[in-house]
Amino acid sequence: MKIIDEARQQNALAIVTVFLARSKDLYRRDFAKDVYSWGDVQEESSNRSILVTLSGPGIKNWAVALPFRSVNGKIVFRKRVEFEHGVDLGLFPGWSEQITSPRAS
Repeated sequence: MKIIDEARQQNALAIVTVFLARSKDLYRRDFAKDVYSWGDVQEESSNRSILVTLSGPGIKNWAVALPFRSVNGKIVFRKRVEFEHGVDLGLFPGWSEQITSPRAS
């Protein structure tokens, strides 16, 4: 993958990603991973959030989601959710062996 190759060539310590994402607390609900289809969260009108991830071979992976909604044309942010072990978005296979499945509390 080009991003990983570039990061390795530059001796990067980490890759930081920033996404506008849909989110849903799947940790406390009955979540059947084997029947989930890509896009199900979006179809269920879940919350929107800004997701920031930090991962690398020499650091502890980390991620944070900042949920928000629009009320009368203004953005209202809610409490952030930190993922102390990072999240696996499947974007950088082989970049960091520490990434685990996402869990929100």
